[in-house]
Amino acid sequence: MDSISEKKPTIIIPYSGACREAECSDYFLYLRPETNGVRVESAILRVIESNPDFKSHITLEYLANFPGNFILHNHVIEEHYRVRLHFASHGKAGFTQGMINHFEYYYRVKFAEAKILGAFEALAELEISEEELFNLWVPPYDILISCGQIIKRKDDKFIVNYDIPALLHKNNHKTDIAVMILRTDLSNQAFYKFLDQVKEALMSSMILDPSKPFSRIFHYSKGPFEQLLDAQGYLYNPAFEKIPLEDFSFGCYLQNQGLSPSRMLEILDNPIFRFPTAKGELEENIIEATQGFTYGEALNKLRTAVGQVFLK
Repeated sequence: MDSISEKKPTIIIPYSGACREAECSDYFLYLRPETNGVRVESAILRVIESNPDFKSHITLEYLANFPGNFILHNHVIEEHYRVRLHFASHGKAGFTQGMINHFEYYYRVKFAEAKILGAFEALAELEISEEELFNLWVPPYDILISCGQIIKRKDDKFIVNYDIPALLHKNNHKTDIAVMILRTDLSNQAFYKFLDQVKEALMSSMILDPSKPFSRIFHYSKGPFEQLLDAQGYLYNPAFEKIPLEDFSFGCYLQNQGLSPSRMLEILDNPIFRFPTAKGELEENIIEATQGFTYGEALNKLRTAVGQVFLK
């Protein structure tokens, strides 16, 4: 047997189970492959311990290390980014009607006449590497985020999800990812204050280069549905079995409110919904649209949808 395929995640602190308190949230934090996981974990825990408000309201409920070969073998990254990967692969052909409308309104360009490239097509067209595409600078006004997809205009070309090739390329059998869950009853605003202090601690410890964005080394769940997506990819028990979504805090909440586990999966696979507006309907990605929401607010947002866009 290939020794690379034999490595399993190290579950250092097993998941404690779903939180059933009304104001409780489970945030995933995980560290990018190029990060020194032990140093970052230590910095995060020091921030918690040094502040009484954080110490009494934030607890570590899960800690695991995922070997790069396990991530590759189980296609964890591809699965996590599957919706964005879909659009990066399909390019112009993948656009929904709502995205077409948004594109034409923002860029003042006819969709049919625009040269729109998926990220992988752009690599060949521009003859550049994944990292060069990732670092391709354009003015902020040339970037559009539509239904969770990033469109970047470079000269006469529009590139869809330019960052996906680099995100996939960075992961190999030597690159581990450290994953933790922090449980808190703090408001989103207070939790983001905690994250700001973590960022400051990482910079003062010379772990984070101030010239690089926080997101290059550090991911955190920005809303309930993103928590659910993170749980789908990174929540395992000590027997190396995936923990069902309904046993994760937000999944448990959704099931108690009448959503089945199969419906949760359907939402993660097809997260673009149509919502009513004063002028008709607007397509939004439920994962992006509920960033900063409580569990109840996120479910209420979902319930206002009048339709769902199923990706082909």
